[in-house]
Amino acid sequence: MPGHTDLVWSAAWSPDGRKIVTGSEDGTARIWNTTARGAEIAMLEVVTGETDSRRGTAALSPDGTTIAIGSWDGDLLVQCIDQRDLSPALSGHEKDINAVAWSPGGESVATASDDRTIRVWNPSDRSHQVIARCSKEVEALAWSPDGRRLAVGSKDAMVRILDLEDANRSTELAGHADWVGCLAWSPSGRLLASGSADHTVRVWSPFSGRDSAVIGVHSGSVGTLNWLPDGNRVISASADRTIRIWAVDLSDHDLLRIANTRVTRRLTIGERRAHLLPEQTVITSGDER
Repeated sequence: MPGHTDLVWSAAWSPDGRKIVTGSEDGTARIWNTTARGAEIAMLEVVTGETDSRRGTAALSPDGTTIAIGSWDGDLLVQCIDQRDLSPALSGHEKDINAVAWSPGGESVATASDDRTIRVWNPSDRSHQVIARCSKEVEALAWSPDGRRLAVGSKDAMVRILDLEDANRSTELAGHADWVGCLAWSPSGRLLASGSADHTVRVWSPFSGRDSAVIGVHSGSVGTLNWLPDGNRVISASADRTIRIWAVDLSDHDLLRIANTRVTRRLTIGERRAHLLPEQTVITSGDER
């Protein structure tokens, strides 16, 4: 898909797989149609005049209609892809925006910056809130599938799970030996994958606060990663110029530990009869098995 004239910093799929949005150092963001041999749908000129004001980090809303673009001057641009005139930028960050992520419902946008803050924006009323501050620059963001948590990776080598409903339940995960540059939740939301400049890909059980496994080692920094739809494999790309797929092979102990963090309840007799036992089996009301 030719078109950009300088480095492409970000690329993101729309949820339906029909579009890709890219952000580039050439000062443009472009939307491509993947079902028409990569034809360009739209191109937004987002240079504000200065070289260090070019946008490079872009993300497409869950419904595929709106693009959010992070700027090197700390501004956020939220733009309907059918609108040709640029919307006014949203200001708040004091330094480069390194990561942009839409909430699963599309009502909010999270941003991470070199100013060491994580902010959540409401594009409809142009408001925003600083939800966390880190000791070093923030490089990566990922919303959990249920929209209740935000995973954060930073240059202090930490992974943080921010609980957006209760700040007291936020968690810090230590394990990487260098800055964390990419994060991705598994489709089920039970596991979190992270990639780091320490060359490793890790999978965490964020509800227990411990890492489950180092599932892969590159010979260079890990720049981006994601889960395959089956939830059993992670694909990563590295500065070693390779793209690799890793199996997420957790032990029985790990799976049990994850299961024990979930809230459970007893099945009713009707549920046990319907789901666990053959139809001809009869259970008495006193049977607790």
